[in-house]
Amino acid sequence: MNSYILDIENILTQMNETEDLFSLKKQVAEKLKEAHAKLSSQDFGEVLSVAEPALSKNCGCHEDLEQLESILDNLSESSIIEDSVYKRIVESTACNRWL
Repeated sequence: MNSYILDIENILTQMNETEDLFSLKKQVAEKLKEAHAKLSSQDFGEVLSVAEPALSKNCGCHEDLEQLESILDNLSESSIIEDSVYKRIVESTACNRWL
């Protein structure tokens, strides 16, 4: 579990240094998929709590939101996240104030 959390925290740090946020958020999603397949529900929940802020970070315009939703759609369709998590991530974006 700790390796997934460390990996996501490392990706989050990289988000401050690049404009290619979409590919980094896709990396976070891939880590979530791996963690979901290998960890208990409780451990996955801890990983998810670190991943949520990374996914919602720097999402301030509709293009960013569309990219985020494409990632979340994939996670939702794969049963990695529930609808309530999807909604919580979108609601925590800067773009949410326009919704």
